[in-house]
Amino acid sequence: MTTKTKKKAIYNTSGTKFSHCVRVPKDPNLDATYSFKFPVLTHKGAEMKWGTKVRPIKSLTTYLQGCSLKRYQDYMVQYDVLTKHYEYYFKEGKYATLFAMTCSTMLQKTAGKGYPFKIECPNCQHQFRHPTWTV
Repeated sequence: MTTKTKKKAIYNTSGTKFSHCVRVPKDPNLDATYSFKFPVLTHKGAEMKWGTKVRPIKSLTTYLQGCSLKRYQDYMVQYDVLTKHYEYYFKEGKYATLFAMTCSTMLQKTAGKGYPFKIECPNCQHQFRHPTWTV
């Protein structure tokens, strides 16, 4: 179920205004964000910091790509931790209306975490979780 709300507008890095918001409730079984490490150059040298990004709903992203809409150009997505809703902001109202009508019947799926490696030693049958490749 989606709701179209009037919230403040958000802007991308080039200053484009996205003022048409469609809120989508999060499936309680899915993670809405993921964390990643990145290096930051400080006066002490390079330090590793942690950041968080929104994990978009895969099925809705596929639908938007099928409509030839591009993220950060035609729409932007955020996640509101307090209300536990995804917020899809659109540049044009017609796309927000179409998205609100269509995505209310779609199932939510997020991108997977990738395929885990299961490498087994032929001699001792020990399974390695994180293989290290050497040349």
